[in-house]
Amino acid sequence: MTHNTPPLNLLVARVLLGTLFLVSGLGKIWRFAAVAGFMASKGLPAAELMLIATIALEVAGGLALIAGWRVRYAAWGLLVFTGLAAVIFHAFWAAEAPAFQNQLNHFLKNVAIMGGLLCIAAAGAGGGVLTGGCAGKASQTPEGVSNETRYLQRRLTRWPTGGRLARPDDGP
Repeated sequence: MTHNTPPLNLLVARVLLGTLFLVSGLGKIWRFAAVAGFMASKGLPAAELMLIATIALEVAGGLALIAGWRVRYAAWGLLVFTGLAAVIFHAFWAAEAPAFQNQLNHFLKNVAIMGGLLCIAAAGAGGGVLTGGCAGKASQTPEGVSNETRYLQRRLTRWPTGGRLARPDDGP
């Protein structure tokens, strides 16, 4: 499958999503005790250790998205994290009537963020990337052929049939 998303669009999407997680992670550092207390109030065990892991994931994942380094891994990790955060912290189905709409809005916000992360995970980094990792696997080569197509072409040429499918009359 070829992705025709312009690299600039993917760069802007990555920077916007990455900034969200970077700022959120840094904010948790500045309000560490309050956030750890909130996490403990939701019944999370070892809230301070979970918070340290959360900060590490948000800061590292946000920076990876912004820099274009191992973008697919970062997007998948942040997608799973965002889904868990939505279910644990924004359970609108269990909210009291006054808090219902607020929790529903936050839950749907997380779902929308997950949609953006899923797009980045599928499309890859696009333009403006650091080398290495999953950066730009779905991007176009100068010849207009996607790197995914080139990968498949290389794999097919290693088959005993030389890259073409064997016909029944080809023999063993």
